[in-house]
Amino acid sequence: MQGSSKVIVGIVVIFLSIAMLFYIFYRISQFSEQCKVSETMTDICNKLTGPTEIMIILLLIISGFIIMIVSTGYILLLG
Repeated sequence: MQGSSKVIVGIVVIFLSIAMLFYIFYRISQFSEQCKVSETMTDICNKLTGPTEIMIILLLIISGFIIMIVSTGYILLLG
């Protein structure tokens, strides 16, 4: 019973990290759509264009993979 609870916790962490990444990417795409309209454009729209937006997305993807790798290792080692 103890080993199965650790596996369940690891799987929940993996699903939560994937869901949060999809949510963050969805919100970034909504924000970029708002920045295309000149009436809703703010100062942060000017700062998050070009390489900055790409760098944020790449860092989120890398951190998501790290969370999934660590959680999978946790499941394999302690399950």
